[in-house]
Amino acid sequence: MREFYRLETIDFGDFPFAFCDLPINTNNYADTGFKCSKCSAPIGALYWLEPRRVILSKPRYGDFVSGQRYLFSEKVKTAYEQSDLKGVKAFIPVEIAKVRYMHKGSPKPPQYYALELEYSYAGVDIEKSVVRGNPHEGWCTLCNPFRNTKNEIRGIYIDDTNWGGEDIFHLYEMGGSVYASQKFIDFCEEHKFTNFNYINTKDYVFDFFGSFI
Repeated sequence: MREFYRLETIDFGDFPFAFCDLPINTNNYADTGFKCSKCSAPIGALYWLEPRRVILSKPRYGDFVSGQRYLFSEKVKTAYEQSDLKGVKAFIPVEIAKVRYMHKGSPKPPQYYALELEYSYAGVDIEKSVVRGNPHEGWCTLCNPFRNTKNEIRGIYIDDTNWGGEDIFHLYEMGGSVYASQKFIDFCEEHKFTNFNYINTKDYVFDFFGSFI
C-alpha cells in the first residue's frame, strides 16, 4: 500500500508566514454540479464565484497559504505546470483584498491561486481507518461510508487499488480536504517551497469535540 498525505488546509498560525481569511459577508458560492458517481448526491465544497478575494494576515508570504482557503503561489503553479504531476484541473486566480500590518517598504504579495482538483477513486480503507460519525439512513458506500458527520478520526488508510495516479486530489469520502502522493511531497521538498505542511494520513487525528492536528 502506497503512502499518502493530507495537506494541512486549516491552520491559522502565521509563524512565520501569513494565513488567509475571507472578507466579511463573503457569500459568493454556487453548487459545483459535481455529483457522486454512485448515488448522484452533490459532493465536495461549493464553487467559489468571482470576486475571489482573500485577506492575508501579514506581509510575509509563503509559497503555500493555508487558512480559509488553500492557495498556491505563482512559483508553485509554474513549477507544477513544468512537471508531470497529475491532479490539478485548474488554477483559479485570487485577489488579495488586504494584507494586515502593511507598512511603507513592505513587499507586495505574489499572485496566488485557488485549486480545482480531481476526485480520486482511491478509497478510504474502512476496516483499517478509525473514522466515526453520526448514524444516517440510506448512506452511500462511495461518498458517505462514515454515515454523515465525521466526529472523530484516528488515522486514515487509503486503499490504492482504484487510484488513478493523481498526485494531488480530493477523496470522495472526505469532502474538500486535499491529499497528495509521495511524488507530490518529493516535488515540493525538492523545490524547497515555503510554508508547505503535510501529515501522513495514517497519523492524522481529528476530534470534533476537542481539537485537530
